[in-house]
Amino acid sequence: MPDPTSGRVANSTSASYEDALLKMLDEMRSQGARDVLVAGDLVEGRWGRDDSGAGVFGPIETPSQRFNAARAAADVYYRSWARRLARHGLTPFPALGDHEIGDNPWVKRGDEWIDFKLDHVDELKKLYSDHLLRTRDGAWRWPDRPSSGQARRTAYATRLDPNLLLVTIDPFTRSKDDVRMRVDAAQLRWLRQVLRGAREARVPWVVVQGHTPITGPVRHRNSSRLRYERGTSSPLWKAMVDGGVDVYLCGEVHDQSVNIRDGIMQVAHGSLFYRGEASYILGQATRRQLVLENHQFRGQMDFTDRLWTTSRLGAPAAVSYRFPSIVTGTLSARRTPDGGLAVQGTAGILDPVG
Repeated sequence: MPDPTSGRVANSTSASYEDALLKMLDEMRSQGARDVLVAGDLVEGRWGRDDSGAGVFGPIETPSQRFNAARAAADVYYRSWARRLARHGLTPFPALGDHEIGDNPWVKRGDEWIDFKLDHVDELKKLYSDHLLRTRDGAWRWPDRPSSGQARRTAYATRLDPNLLLVTIDPFTRSKDDVRMRVDAAQLRWLRQVLRGAREARVPWVVVQGHTPITGPVRHRNSSRLRYERGTSSPLWKAMVDGGVDVYLCGEVHDQSVNIRDGIMQVAHGSLFYRGEASYILGQATRRQLVLENHQFRGQMDFTDRLWTTSRLGAPAAVSYRFPSIVTGTLSARRTPDGGLAVQGTAGILDPVG
């Protein structure tokens, strides 16, 4: 769609992006991966605004128009995101990030777009869940979820295989005047119940994923560095410790770090694809051993032009990944006789910090 001011076409992808994404996903599939765990920020998600005035998703003069624009954008970007992975035979297990609800902050007096985001947190969560957590006929892909509360559409638990239970939480709770980094009461009750069931079933490995780091320190790049409220003093962390969680996967910081505390291994992971920093962690679990391997791509960006986005930030119009990834860190852990986790060996960026 042409920008009415400049006459240029508003396009949010390019041939170089398509080629780079193809190479990255091809490599991930070639590793034998089937499941892709994504701890939030699947998209930029600054929807309901139109800084260029291009009108790609319609008018944004009123809150209802802003939401209609956000819904139209979700139809484009979530469907594209899911379609890419499906074409590679990869099954996504996503978690909600702050960009799925418009990106922080949610408080700034007099800013109509920020007011819109805060007022529509639940509706933005529903757009996310309808596209990515439901099947075409509306059934939940993973029906084990809270029965009530703000995370009833976004938190879920599922067995990836007999050796591993994945529990995905939603750490974003809307209060009267802000979005807080904490799970709501209904979600916490559900989590405790799920963890009790896992212990009774003697599931070898229990992994929880959520967007925000809980402990630290963690490395970070180009991040607003959201953190979970009260950290390891929070009821959430206590529930995970008491419930026998082995690994907590988180995103947000666009970098990789490992922290070990109270018997839980926190693995912060992720990157910014459009900045030439794409990465992924390859993981494998047997009944008694867990192995992680960090893969890092070295890409190149071209800022001579920018891709169109709903906000004025934009992205480099071209990004390329000419070479395969290199392994920049490894970690192996084993199950101890008393049911704990013992790290056997680490190297590189997956060496525990703190």
